[in-house]
Amino acid sequence: MQLLDPILTVLFILLAILAVGGGVYYTVVFRRTRRARKALPTARTGLSLPPPDPAPSVCVIVPAHNEQRTIAAVAHALLAQDYPDLSIIFALDRCTDDTKSILERIIKESGDVGARCSILINDHCPNDWAGKTHVLWRAATESPEAIQAERLLFIDADTALDPRCISATVALQTERNLGLLSLMSTLTTTHPFERTVQPAAAFELVRQFPPDYVNDPTKRRSFANGQFMLFTQSAYQTLGTHERVKDALLEDLAFAKLLSRSRYHTPTSDPEHSRVVGGCLFADGMFTCSMYDSPESFRKGWKRIYQEAADRSPKRLRSSANRLLLSSVVMPAAALGCIIGAPIASLFLADNALATTLLFVGTLSLTAAALALAEVYRAQKLPALSIISYPVGGWITASILTEAARDLEHNKPTEWGGKAYTRPTPPTKT
Repeated sequence: MQLLDPILTVLFILLAILAVGGGVYYTVVFRRTRRARKALPTARTGLSLPPPDPAPSVCVIVPAHNEQRTIAAVAHALLAQDYPDLSIIFALDRCTDDTKSILERIIKESGDVGARCSILINDHCPNDWAGKTHVLWRAATESPEAIQAERLLFIDADTALDPRCISATVALQTERNLGLLSLMSTLTTTHPFERTVQPAAAFELVRQFPPDYVNDPTKRRSFANGQFMLFTQSAYQTLGTHERVKDALLEDLAFAKLLSRSRYHTPTSDPEHSRVVGGCLFADGMFTCSMYDSPESFRKGWKRIYQEAADRSPKRLRSSANRLLLSSVVMPAAALGCIIGAPIASLFLADNALATTLLFVGTLSLTAAALALAEVYRAQKLPALSIISYPVGGWITASILTEAARDLEHNKPTEWGGKAYTRPTPPTKT
């Protein structure tokens, strides 16, 4: 028993240190998340703003590659928009399923044949382009509706919009004087794997691109979400259109890098020497996305996102995985271990001071984690009870990050949108 005493004491001290670290970490997360939620508007804020007069023309471009599962929802949502000057282009990229026939039926049933909706068929992709960027570029630069529009809105085919979404976001973009307004979509949680893993996966991306930094024009930290990107026509041209990011697997992050590299606040005719102000705000339920319909596609899709967000650096991906494991699994487990260990310390070590410390530290750490995650889950429109599964989601997300790093190290091609891409990893810095 005497030999066991120092071992238990050291174990409890280690648990307490980890629990304190978790408490500090989640206190910072809580404060920054709460501050960002209070300081930054959401898409819903645009509902209370006066609409621009006259309303600028908006052309919505929806890229689709074999999207028969989701295309009907986005088509119906766009046709239900209350925006007064709207045109819609469905840009179909090498589709081999029923996407085209579904769209033709919906457009015909709506009685809106050609007036507001059109379908662009793309049957090839040059080797030096990514599929999505190529079809978006074609639609934006070849379609008369897009060329003449004052605003261009690019949204994904697996999304849905509140009928007032475009009106609200145009008003918000105008009020904030943004060349690019992007939305962080409210992700669906239809499937069990979405409810378990998606909050942790999305939170990891937000951790890498904090909203308070992204929306601060004084900081060189930009982010955009390709599910929803609303450009002014002048900003789109200033940034060089999709041709400037033609080989990017995540054109949104590529556009965000262009934003952060630009120098001046006033756009000029020279894209290399101008600044376009961008913002990325939460959709707050006005814009939703059903990203993946199976655990396999979920894992595959998020690997691609994390790889591009980390600039294809295996080292950064592994660092993110380790940090996530520490914060989502190890620290909460240590806090729980402190609470369980308190009566053990009191009973077997006869150390009431240590027992009280363990109980206090563990409870405080778990409370901080619960409050912080409640703020994060509230932003994603998720029930508070889902927090219980966060450690599992964090563990799985960390494994996705690790697998993404391993794929890069072994030059495993990324399959996406009907093509396979082998992306070079950046040189290791010494």
